[in-house]
Amino acid sequence: MTGKDQALSFEDMSFSYGGEMVLQGVTFSVPPGEFLVILGPNGGGKTTLLKLALGLLSPLSGKVSIFGERPGTDRGVAGYVPQDAGRNRNFPITVLEVVLQGRLGLPGRRGIRYSGEDRSGAMEALRSLKMDGMAGRSMGELSQGQRQRVLIARGLASDPRVLFLDEPLASIDPDTRDMLLALLGELRGKMTVVLVSHDMSAVSGHATAIACVNRKVFYHDSAEIRPGVMEQVWGKCPVELIAHGVPHRVLAVHEEGKCDHD
Repeated sequence: MTGKDQALSFEDMSFSYGGEMVLQGVTFSVPPGEFLVILGPNGGGKTTLLKLALGLLSPLSGKVSIFGERPGTDRGVAGYVPQDAGRNRNFPITVLEVVLQGRLGLPGRRGIRYSGEDRSGAMEALRSLKMDGMAGRSMGELSQGQRQRVLIARGLASDPRVLFLDEPLASIDPDTRDMLLALLGELRGKMTVVLVSHDMSAVSGHATAIACVNRKVFYHDSAEIRPGVMEQVWGKCPVELIAHGVPHRVLAVHEEGKCDHD
């Protein structure tokens, strides 16, 4: 595939904060329709990688592209679901108003008024997450799981070609987590899904590709990670990995290629 055919592409990309190298020599490409899960230890660069893909940060060197274009060139091509830290819960804004924000900046929009098409797109996104009945409710009235569903609806409101999600499964109940993962699994193929997560076992049945991030990026074009790579990313700590969709646990000391099943 050429660069224009790849949903997401990094070419020898490096990034630093104030001279401290955070990501170095990152090179990999993600074909359209994949469900990429980005894994790695805290502080390893997962969220930074996501922000570079969105154009919120610029690389120190190398190149990042979405369908062959510099990130941010077409704001309608990417949807973004940031981490929900739970701040500003009492801010007076409704569910529909939050989701409508996902329509801002789309090509062809004029002014700040929302059109009928904007409202229709926002309601369709809410329906896909079974939240359309709460369109008029205040965000402050919602549970954490409901808030997360609204934020995902906002990311879907522009009908993006790539949907980026930063830890969308954090602090939600198992039933909501399973529902969201099922929805994202259904979206795969219609769009490319890129999800940052620390919960490997939760996403194991849905991922089609995995990127392990810890300054460097180890990309796997299937839901399988070799134990040797896990040691490079996490060190000697016991960690779970995904192999053929089945969670495994790699012990601190183990023979190459062998792991115990939980």
